[in-house]
Amino acid sequence: MTDPESPPCQSYLVLPPETAPEVLTDLLDAAAAACLLIRRGGLDAVALRARVQALAPLAQARGVAVLLEDEAALAMALGCDGVHLSDPATYKAARQILGPEAIIGAACGDSRHDAMVTGENGADYVAFGALDPPQAPEADLIAGWQALMTVPCVALGARTSEEAGALARAGADFVALGPEIWNRGNAGLTALGEAVAVLAQT
Repeated sequence: MTDPESPPCQSYLVLPPETAPEVLTDLLDAAAAACLLIRRGGLDAVALRARVQALAPLAQARGVAVLLEDEAALAMALGCDGVHLSDPATYKAARQILGPEAIIGAACGDSRHDAMVTGENGADYVAFGALDPPQAPEADLIAGWQALMTVPCVALGARTSEEAGALARAGADFVALGPEIWNRGNAGLTALGEAVAVLAQT
């Protein structure tokens, strides 16, 4: 169960590569998200730069933090709020590039050890679960982390409102909403965002 004094769980959006700017604005408004992760996918450096320049300001204007996947130097150059690292071993190098104020989180799969090391190194969050393919972490892993650690955690890979709600109730600070839920349109995304917030408190 979550601590009633703790902030409610928030939505963390994982942006599909094909999402158009006009779609993003609608979905950001619907989801009331705290964070947007722009993934590189198969884009080359030029295309990725153009994508970030088109999309990041839309999110930041709504108070949504923008993270770029893995590309610390590019995130710095383009004014992103930080990076999400697919390999926690790259944390120290990313911090050297981005400095102390940037948000840096790392995917740790189901490894509590990797998460503890990354958190002790200074990461702003650790992430459990997987994005490729989407695989949500066990609720017990989230609950165990929250019982012992203060570093915020993101639950990756939620595919349904029920799954997102279970992770929120287990104590996840953020639940990542991925490609499956973007296909539901605004109404579906709004409902899932509400489920994350509401079910976290039940």
